[in-house]
Amino acid sequence: DIPPLNFYVTALSIAAMGKTDLAVRLPAIIYGMLGVGAAYILAKKLFSPQIGLWAGLFLAISPWHVQASRIAHEANLGMLLQVVGTIFFLRGLAQPRWLAGAALTWATSLYAYHGPRLTTPLLIITLGLIFKSKLAKLPKKWLAIAGLGFLVLVLPVVRLILFRPIAENRFAGI
Repeated sequence: DIPPLNFYVTALSIAAMGKTDLAVRLPAIIYGMLGVGAAYILAKKLFSPQIGLWAGLFLAISPWHVQASRIAHEANLGMLLQVVGTIFFLRGLAQPRWLAGAALTWATSLYAYHGPRLTTPLLIITLGLIFKSKLAKLPKKWLAIAGLGFLVLVLPVVRLILFRPIAENRFAGI
């Protein structure tokens, strides 16, 4: 029950570069570097350019982030997609077409790592509550496109989580 996105990206890297250590590790290195840039952009957008630099620096030297990149772990991909989705969401508050990008990116995060299967819906709910007055003023068309697109893309994950035999065992004691 390992989310498949990282396997597909790594397979593309291996197809392009052959069966080498670099081909296997390169996607995780790229996720890690893009994650630092995304942390900078998000913190800059939310706070200031100086805070953005600090956020990028702290992520770049975070032992957890460095280790996940070094061992080609898929956790950095999930985090990257969540941060990029949040950047798209914030941009979507001014230009609603970006909400579709946020929905696509957040839905994709559910296929990247286990953590986003819990944290992405919580992130969406939290952002929805924080920005509900701004969201209410946006064209309903873009909200519907983003919401329905997200739901369609996450249905296979929801089905996997709720209706596999292991899930039935997990929920049997509740």
